[in-house]
Amino acid sequence: GRRVARGVARAEANAKLLEALLSADGPMAAAQLANGADANAVGADGSAALTVACCVGDAELVELLLHHRASVDLQDSKGGTALMYSSFYGHEAIARLLLQHHRGPGEGAQPVLTFLQISMNQKTSWGIIVSFQN
Repeated sequence: GRRVARGVARAEANAKLLEALLSADGPMAAAQLANGADANAVGADGSAALTVACCVGDAELVELLLHHRASVDLQDSKGGTALMYSSFYGHEAIARLLLQHHRGPGEGAQPVLTFLQISMNQKTSWGIIVSFQN
């Protein structure tokens, strides 16, 4: 019935969202989110929406997904997170944006150590490691 139809429509919207993110098509991504796509959608290949946007390097797409409650901590099928991919690909502004939206393990947690500065300064692809101090 209706529940199945809604599930199919959402799956289609999720697939179109992931396509829009891969092609850095902001208007299409926004339209799919408005049509019920999940900002935490995961594609058939295991790629999470936010990690795709981070790999593409489009800060506006990342902001759009965060606005629609994308989880910064969601891992893709390989265990990668948006923070890891943004650092790996050298998207410093996106990594900083994600750090601002990261909740941490407890209320009021503050990042005390990141490898973002090291990876950016040394031009390496270490990824980001964040430890928190309450």
